[in-house]
Amino acid sequence: MVERVKALWLAGVSARSISATLAAEGIARSHSSVIGRMRRENVSFQGPGASRPPLARKPHEGPRKAPKALVVKAPPPPPKPAPRPAASDVLLPESRRVSILDVRDGVCRWIAGDPRLDPTACGHPADLGSPYCPAHRTVAPRSREAAYVPAFRKAA
Repeated sequence: MVERVKALWLAGVSARSISATLAAEGIARSHSSVIGRMRRENVSFQGPGASRPPLARKPHEGPRKAPKALVVKAPPPPPKPAPRPAASDVLLPESRRVSILDVRDGVCRWIAGDPRLDPTACGHPADLGSPYCPAHRTVAPRSREAAYVPAFRKAA
């Protein structure tokens, strides 16, 4: 089969026509597979007797020289965040003990007590763009605070 395909290829028949001829004989091959086979056989489409020479690799000439270093200015270090007050220094408000199921946007989501025994939240009004009230915001980890986006802002 390969010899016949090679003969058709060298006769100037297109890869699509060769694949159609093979399909008529019950051999399903795409035109891309015909082109790939001829490349692997080192046969060009330039006519009889014209084939591609195999690719020659250049001999290795020892270790490569390191490229010249580009002068890149290092970006300035990020500013350090202001220290937060210790939890003992902050006067925390009395929790309103709002059920976790009743917590909505604009209400502090700080879990009051043990969530396994008493699943309630603080319930005080939250700062804009924060899931916590001002008192709990001072003691909350910054990573949790940065990831919060209220649902009513996502739609806007």
